[in-house]
Amino acid sequence: MRRLLTLALLVSFISACSKSSGDDAGPVIVIISPQANAEVASGSSVNVSASINDESEIHEAHLDITNKTTNEVLHYHYHPDLKTFTINETFTAIAGTTYKIEVEADDHSGNKSEKEIEIQCH
Repeated sequence: MRRLLTLALLVSFISACSKSSGDDAGPVIVIISPQANAEVASGSSVNVSASINDESEIHEAHLDITNKTTNEVLHYHYHPDLKTFTINETFTAIAGTTYKIEVEADDHSGNKSEKEIEIQCH
């Protein structure tokens, strides 16, 4: 009887741990600045700002700024473990370049989201 009770408690504990958290929505990403298709002056500082929100917690976030002419990438990696997180980074624009700005985030349930924009430097 004691073994049966122990086994029942163990099965109950394991099944409780394996239940889905019910979180099937990825983080919400809003790129605040720059605006999509913006044109910036050569040599100017470009502020990249993005807001990320999740109903549980953001596990990790990435910001990639890709120079589409040279394929050079500025990569930023964050582990906020917060419900709300704001990215603020700055880079210097080079003349004649298109930049792809991409923000990606995932939560602790494995849900992912991604937003990207492009801007041009003249």
